[in-house]
Amino acid sequence: MNSHSKLLETLYSRCEMLEQALAMSDESVDQGWIHSMTLLGVTTHYKVLEDNSLYLRLEGSKRDLPLFEQLAVVNEVDLFNTWMPFCSLSEVVSRIDHAEIVAYLKLQFPFLSRDFAMHCFGSDCLFENGSIVIIGVI
Repeated sequence: MNSHSKLLETLYSRCEMLEQALAMSDESVDQGWIHSMTLLGVTTHYKVLEDNSLYLRLEGSKRDLPLFEQLAVVNEVDLFNTWMPFCSLSEVVSRIDHAEIVAYLKLQFPFLSRDFAMHCFGSDCLFENGSIVIIGVI
């Protein structure tokens, strides 16, 4: 057990992150989410926490889309700039595992430009609630 303590610690941390993410999408509880927009089947909400952290929640649904194609989004970050609005640069910095990467993105809006690094991973929650969850930490 001691030889795997770091791995177990990572797994427990990720389980906690997944539980929080799934609780955030519970529409029966008002959690302060503000609807931003719905475009091309993706609904975007946001909220600002007391410490000025910004949370984004993007939700969409596709029928008959296999798991492999859903988690491919995590691995194809380097293609985001070809289809993602306002994304002018996207690069994979490190591939940690099949569904876990560190990426760099640059978003350019009129009169505003932002860049950021993101560590993200995908998780199969189909059995628990019928969804695929992708969590990114910026």
